[in-house]
Amino acid sequence: MNIFLMIVYIVVWTPIKYIGLGVKWLVGYPARKHKAELELEEEVRRAAQRKLQEEQRAAQRKLQEEQRAAQRKLQEEQRVAQRKLQEEQRAAQEIQVNGEFDNYLKELEIFEQLSQMRQQQLTRMRILKFELVKKVPRRLFPVLQNWIISDPANDLKVQIIKNWCNNNLSIRTMLLNYCREIARNKESASDLTELDLQFCRMVLRLGFVSYSEIPTYESIIRKYYLGMGIIPIKCDDLLINGRLCFFKAPVRIVAQRQLNGNLYYDMDNAIDFSFYLFSDQFEVLGNCHSCYLLSNLVNIQIDSQVKSSENCFMLLITLRNCSSLNFWCDAYTAVSLLVLLPLMATNKLQVKVDYDTEKIKCNKDNN
Repeated sequence: MNIFLMIVYIVVWTPIKYIGLGVKWLVGYPARKHKAELELEEEVRRAAQRKLQEEQRAAQRKLQEEQRAAQRKLQEEQRVAQRKLQEEQRAAQEIQVNGEFDNYLKELEIFEQLSQMRQQQLTRMRILKFELVKKVPRRLFPVLQNWIISDPANDLKVQIIKNWCNNNLSIRTMLLNYCREIARNKESASDLTELDLQFCRMVLRLGFVSYSEIPTYESIIRKYYLGMGIIPIKCDDLLINGRLCFFKAPVRIVAQRQLNGNLYYDMDNAIDFSFYLFSDQFEVLGNCHSCYLLSNLVNIQIDSQVKSSENCFMLLITLRNCSSLNFWCDAYTAVSLLVLLPLMATNKLQVKVDYDTEKIKCNKDNN
């Protein structure tokens, strides 16, 4: 029986089943076809949308790149125009500054003919603006060179030279080498004049001298005084009191102290004094007044171990029965005292009194 039912199931139900499935598939085919068509249309629509978006993005990128390129081009054109404008302004400025420098040189060449006010203005002129001028050292050097030779005692000219030396290394180097050459020639000369002394004074005050060059200027100044003698200066200070004074200068007296077994100069507590040189003694006047006989002079020297600062040197004076004196003073004062004190102490200088100085002395004596 079971076998019979199985046979009937296989022979009858199986065809019916598959025929039903086939009919169901056939009935559902239009719906499936329509759905597939809709899906295809949707995919086509999405692809078209993606393509459109990509085209829009590409167009936007292209537009942005064009805008950036146009902006870069505009910026470059602006930079070129700005550089051209700056070059034109610089050229115009150079022309103006060159004209001002030409006028400046002409005024320096006729310096003595200018008014006192204009001479003072030239000493305060801002010379850095002449940096745009080509060959300034070569054009300026002959004028300053002539001043050094012909008029070294003119303080206004010295101030102009100092301004240039402080602001132009080439000018300073040229003048320094020139002065060294002149100093060597003067050191070997036999007859020296007041102009030679003024030359030494100018060079020392300009700070052109290192410690190693001091002997050269010391030799020139000593040779001048031995040949020409010494003339009293004109000074109305109460301390003079009718006496003949031969040198006056500001100095700073510095004490020498000891720290941890080492000696040092107490520059922080240096005291300002005025130095006066007379025929038989020198005196210092500040917060006190002290006199020192030249006959007690034992030694005088410049301390080579102390580094020069602001064109000043440490002058050491050793006296009998007295503590040593340490003077911090400018180069001209240091070298002058290095020469004058030993010569005055040994009476090797001839004192020359001009008419005006003697007249002043007689008037003070009569008073």
